[in-house]
Amino acid sequence: MQFEIVVTGHTAWWLSLINWLGANMKWTHALLKYNLGKGHRIIEACEIGVVDRAWKPKGYESYARFRLKDSCFASEEDRYITESQMLAFAFGEVGKRYRYEALPAIALRILRKLFGKRGIRARLLDNIIGKGEVCTSLVDRSLRFGGFDLVPDVETPFVLPDEIAASEDLELIEEVKR
Repeated sequence: MQFEIVVTGHTAWWLSLINWLGANMKWTHALLKYNLGKGHRIIEACEIGVVDRAWKPKGYESYARFRLKDSCFASEEDRYITESQMLAFAFGEVGKRYRYEALPAIALRILRKLFGKRGIRARLLDNIIGKGEVCTSLVDRSLRFGGFDLVPDVETPFVLPDEIAASEDLELIEEVKR
């Protein structure tokens, strides 16, 4: 089995604007990539909800593939069991709706990050922003299910793709820029 965390990037006016303001954001999306012997597939939260589909890397302007470091596991068997559990959690999320109402709160978090204020607490906003997944919450919650908190000081759904990519628990496999 293969289990990876992927972050993707694209050029967009809003990304150029927040980077001009000093956000220094490279990645705009996060997803899980897996292979159970029947080809490479992804599970991602996108505009139509959480989906499981074929991995088509040519559809991204840039992407980086990561995996959990070997040091995170006691053995290869431990890796297999843990990654299987995280993938099973992600499979359980397939079909859930996209959490559009979380986007303004995520934008607020980016602005607070820009201007040096502390992040917002997800539990306080859960009733306001509803249930479902955004791309980073799917990745974050799947890995938390396996016991990994990639971004310890930030609660789902407010984790940013750049924060996932910067996790000390991950090692870079490949980075592609087109």
